[in-house]
Amino acid sequence: MSAVDLTLLVTFTVIVASLIWARIFYFKVQSKVSKIISYINDPAAFVQMGSFYYYLYRSQSYEFDWRLAELLFMIGLGLFYWAVFTAKSLSFASGANSGDLITSGPYSLVRHPCYLSYILFWFGNCLLFATTLLWVSFLALLCVYVYSASNEESNILRSDLGAEYSTYKSRVGMFLPKLPS
Repeated sequence: MSAVDLTLLVTFTVIVASLIWARIFYFKVQSKVSKIISYINDPAAFVQMGSFYYYLYRSQSYEFDWRLAELLFMIGLGLFYWAVFTAKSLSFASGANSGDLITSGPYSLVRHPCYLSYILFWFGNCLLFATTLLWVSFLALLCVYVYSASNEESNILRSDLGAEYSTYKSRVGMFLPKLPS
């Protein structure tokens, strides 16, 4: 195994361990919608994770420069932990309870930094190995994240925080920062 392979392996393993930790201890699947979404999300995420290890050991080359994937992995990992530690009490995964409105830290840049971190992980993986299976699972995950984010936002807009969230939503992009007008 080359130094490049080892670097990617360590980084991706930290990502996988972080996602498993978060899923078990932090991002509870609480509502019926969350459970249904998890039937799509979990297998697609498993395909992404399993494919990384399979292709890492099987491939002799990468489709794109591995440094781009590593950069996406590292940015995603930093964003993931920044969001988790900023949010602390926020209910995730389409939970019925929207929790507190958090607009600081990464939430001042994008409304859904955790979903953005996942998108960066899976997109980096797709670029690295560029297989049809990875791209299909990425698209499924992207649909889950857009649906989940929209559902979470609908819940918040119907809550006591609706007016405040509406103002926040007009200033901050869903997955990408809004450019100043």
